[in-house]
Amino acid sequence: MENTIFKLIKLKYWKEDPQYPEFDVIDETIGYFSSLEKAEYRMRRHIPGKSQRLFGFLIVEYALDGEWILPTESRRSYLPDGSAWDENLLSETPKEGYSSENFPNSEIFLGRPADKVRFKKGDIVEVLRYDTTVNLAIITQLPLSPERVEAESKSDSRFLLFSEDDCYRIISYEGNPSWQEAVYVFPTRFPVSDEMRDKLEGYWFDATCEEEDNDDDNENVITYGVCFGPKKFDC
Repeated sequence: MENTIFKLIKLKYWKEDPQYPEFDVIDETIGYFSSLEKAEYRMRRHIPGKSQRLFGFLIVEYALDGEWILPTESRRSYLPDGSAWDENLLSETPKEGYSSENFPNSEIFLGRPADKVRFKKGDIVEVLRYDTTVNLAIITQLPLSPERVEAESKSDSRFLLFSEDDCYRIISYEGNPSWQEAVYVFPTRFPVSDEMRDKLEGYWFDATCEEEDNDDDNENVITYGVCFGPKKFDC
């Protein structure tokens, strides 16, 4: 997209010996760049030796010359060795015929293909929150597929999803359910204790049983997405 800049962020461990279920990271802005290639080039220059502890990198693309203050166009996450991990998936062009004072020329989320879904239900993962905290969680639902998004869009022309809707449903180690953007969900990199694993899997089991109970009553619906008015669909 024209008229964008790319912000490179380095994420470092706050302590030398991070441990689950939660640890802090420091977000350090390296700089702003005119292209993704230049941001990635500079990122590779900041990959440390084995003696240093690095959580990873983020590259966030912002749009310029608009009425919003730096609206986000794309987000990408990288592992400590600089390899690309994930990115939010948006259409390359705005939704045809869609214009709004709040979302001018907005690119939309059209669903995450199966080959781009890195986890399955029941996987234990790391979740980066607010670029400063990482905690353990378990996956309970996957991002919507392109087929599901297309079906919903056909049934309701007002149905719209944006970058924030490209997400997994998770339950944290504290038992709190939430939706987390896919770009901020990482594989575990340290050993997970048997006690913590049993705790998280217990949350998943309870959530699965609750969904099955709701299915029996035909009430298994959730609110999801940015749209005009409430929009619900089956899990």
